[in-house]
Amino acid sequence: MKNNLIKSAINSTMSNDCKYLDNSNNDIHITIDNCLEAVIQYRVSHNKFVSKAMHQRLAEHTALNVMDTKALKYALQHASVGAVTDSIKGLHLQSRLLESQLANPQAWACYPIIDKLHITVDVAKDEIDDLYSQSPSIFDNSQFKCSKTKPKRQNGQFYSDVLTFSLKTDKTAQIRMFFGDNAKNRKTKHNKLRIEFIPARFKPKQISEFFYLLKRSKCIKDYKTKMKGANVTRCDIAIDFLCVPTPLVIVDKPKVKHFSNHSEHENKGMRFVQTMYICKQGDSHIVVYSKPEKLLEMSSKKAKDRLPMLINEDSNPLTVTRFENACLPQQSGSTLLLQDLHKMSHLFKSVEIYRPEILGNLDEAERKLALRDGLMIYLKDEYDEAAFMARSDMLQRHAMFINRKAFKSMQEKVLRKLRKCIISPKA
Repeated sequence: MKNNLIKSAINSTMSNDCKYLDNSNNDIHITIDNCLEAVIQYRVSHNKFVSKAMHQRLAEHTALNVMDTKALKYALQHASVGAVTDSIKGLHLQSRLLESQLANPQAWACYPIIDKLHITVDVAKDEIDDLYSQSPSIFDNSQFKCSKTKPKRQNGQFYSDVLTFSLKTDKTAQIRMFFGDNAKNRKTKHNKLRIEFIPARFKPKQISEFFYLLKRSKCIKDYKTKMKGANVTRCDIAIDFLCVPTPLVIVDKPKVKHFSNHSEHENKGMRFVQTMYICKQGDSHIVVYSKPEKLLEMSSKKAKDRLPMLINEDSNPLTVTRFENACLPQQSGSTLLLQDLHKMSHLFKSVEIYRPEILGNLDEAERKLALRDGLMIYLKDEYDEAAFMARSDMLQRHAMFINRKAFKSMQEKVLRKLRKCIISPKA
């Protein structure tokens, strides 16, 4: 086994240095001495829905132990974007760092991130017409700018009109409303108002103000009842593992057989995996991906407004792996109402995450494939279906402790707060 650090030739890192520099003034320097302050700053920048004070309160009574600090110190030096260790020491320390964030999320100020919320509301045609025509005046003199520019829609979405509401102070923070029904034939009932946004881009007061103005307009009759009964069609909950490369975040759902990479994975010719999916993307699923590499792949225009990255003392961007649980109730054959938002399946339900040290059991050729495609995808390709579905017999002893109780409590807390901002908004 090679005891070294492998550098990647991945397109997103090597060819986008100029994009990284576009926003370097907003990036967050982290050292072993300022790690807590830098971690909280990073968390807040990617999760505005949870205040800095809440992050601080979460972390103030806990601390990293000596071994966790040693693991973080190693990662700050070696876990830059495009580099993955395969040394025994490196895999051990990265295992320690990941296990620390799973077992002690409080010390890492790791509140769950509400990355997407899509709801549909059962409203009548006259309500739709009033809301669409009056929205510019409803939100006039507010902190939202209303635009009738239609974004490109995916296949299968048949709404007639779209309004986009952007924060005047941050054009990337948007709430979109879709109106009407443009489908030629429909066999099932269709709610004619759809609302989509990324809660993590907003402070709770901003979301509450938006829905307060919507409620106050009286365009939606019996607002509270209708919002309680709104269908949640998608809700994504995520967390970020700091300074842990994506190929080393080995996620499994032992009863699931569908694992895949991003559709462009093979075309990029990467040495290290950037994105892995567990379950089919059309249903509820999990996606694990490299957050900074996604930021680095932005177009030059979008890169100017990108979110901050963590950078080390050498000003190199550090790896961050996002674990995201996408809940699509209707696609999975169930129903989730907005009033029950806090009851959605928790982040790590039926999930196991294995120690990166497991890669040390592979020979060099096997390890190369596991790092390129992800260990679970490598195993799926290597074994027949029966053997792959019995993998827990082999892998369970490598599973790390996940503080499911803590993560579930924090998830319910933020979802209850979001539900209140929409159903019972205040000015």
